[in-house]
Amino acid sequence: MPEVHSKMSVHNGTVTTVLSAESRLSREVLWRAIVMPEQLRHWLGHVAEPLTEGTEFVLSYLNGSDHRVVGTVTRADEPSTLEFTWRFNGGSESQVRVDLEETNSGTKFTLTRTGVEIDQAAADAASWHAQIDFLSFWLHDRIALGAALRERRNELIGQYEAEVANALCERV
Repeated sequence: MPEVHSKMSVHNGTVTTVLSAESRLSREVLWRAIVMPEQLRHWLGHVAEPLTEGTEFVLSYLNGSDHRVVGTVTRADEPSTLEFTWRFNGGSESQVRVDLEETNSGTKFTLTRTGVEIDQAAADAASWHAQIDFLSFWLHDRIALGAALRERRNELIGQYEAEVANALCERV
């Protein structure tokens, strides 16, 4: 998944971000990477059990920070769609959806975030973009250190601040 493409839009005072990337890997390989605890811990964070429909989870980040995410898996259609709620550090709840679409050359990975507050949207999108980069690094036998997430997010944040501004202008 070498290049992440993005699109942001504003609806009812919140932002929807769509991030997509192409992978040469199969949907089954990517599915395991997004639902299995032993794989999630390499690129996203620690959860206690596989992400299956109805599972309530607490995710702790790789970098040892005290940040926590609480969520519930609302849909798990293996190997194509995973949806869950996302509440970061007790903030407002939003939704995450991952779609894995089979292509001629592998899989299209699409992550859609809905319900993100406007003032949090750029940092949120930059963080998810960095996580997708880390997923790609890990899947291709490279190490993705959690401590580097903040650095990668900071590299991307300006791009997403501009995209949020553009999305706000398009709304008018």
